[in-house]
Amino acid sequence: MKHYFFLLLFCGISVISFSQKITGKVLDNETNEPLLGVAIYYDNTSIGVTTDDNGEFSIIFKNLKTSLVFSYLGYQTEKIITYNPNESIEISLKRSNENLDEVVIYSKGWTREMMLKEFTKHYFGKTLNGKSCQLMNPEELKLRYDSKKKSLNAYSKSPLTFRNVRLKYLITVELEVFELYYKYVSKSLKTKTLDYVHYLGSNFYTSMQPNPTKETKKIRKETYRGSVLHFMRAIANKSLAKDGYSIFVAGVPVKAGRYINSYKDDFSEFIKVRLKMPLTIRYKNEFISQIKSFTEYFTIDSFGNHAPTDLVRFGGYLGGQRMGDTLPLDYLHKNRN
Repeated sequence: MKHYFFLLLFCGISVISFSQKITGKVLDNETNEPLLGVAIYYDNTSIGVTTDDNGEFSIIFKNLKTSLVFSYLGYQTEKIITYNPNESIEISLKRSNENLDEVVIYSKGWTREMMLKEFTKHYFGKTLNGKSCQLMNPEELKLRYDSKKKSLNAYSKSPLTFRNVRLKYLITVELEVFELYYKYVSKSLKTKTLDYVHYLGSNFYTSMQPNPTKETKKIRKETYRGSVLHFMRAIANKSLAKDGYSIFVAGVPVKAGRYINSYKDDFSEFIKVRLKMPLTIRYKNEFISQIKSFTEYFTIDSFGNHAPTDLVRFGGYLGGQRMGDTLPLDYLHKNRN
């Protein structure tokens, strides 16, 4: 049985522009005072700014199908899923209620150490990239195991920070949901069979090397090739074969265009994609994956970000990738590193 992995993202529609900006102001919801140092970023990118002494900000407009995130320590995170070029936004942030922390439940022998180990393994992944990830503030993570459902749940009210040592990124995560379900858990807890895992949140990437070394660039490019981001960009650019992808149906190679219909939506400037049936993907005779769409069509923006991600699921190689294997959406976009 194939196990599918999917990452949920907040998505919105915007209008294309050139060198345009979104400006605004961030205030305290109760006092109406401006907030200094609020982080504002496009979800899953390295594109972000902070507010000044007057709570004001200006960020370049990007035609991304992802949310604009407003994050500030001690306050509830806000997200805007629809934004327009040259728009002025006023955001009021509410203070977090620290008294609402959920009681951590240890069920049938599960200690926090065991739950944290399972979380890091399935959230970061078991690849070289995933194993190199270091969670910097694990004390912020709330964990709970439900023995009846055989599920491990995690969330955090404060941003989590982790280092991807191999890819040289420092990543801030607003983790809202992490759910891991097992098909089987032995009484000794030593044997576990994974059913599926999914998580929901917002991520901001900062390069640990402002000028990446040759080795770092090499590792990032190796990670990018054959990734979901690479695959989606290849669909959008109609360059699957050129980029090294082969498509199979029932083990037989087929022409991608017959089973993957893509066209530009004139209103949003995004690419709409329809899959006629579940497909097998092979990348340069190296990786085998499966893709299945549970929606009539999905969209891909100019950065290669697809949505709705929860309704486009991968198995095989791509289904096994986790946060440790991700790159910011602006990676290699318009010559960015």
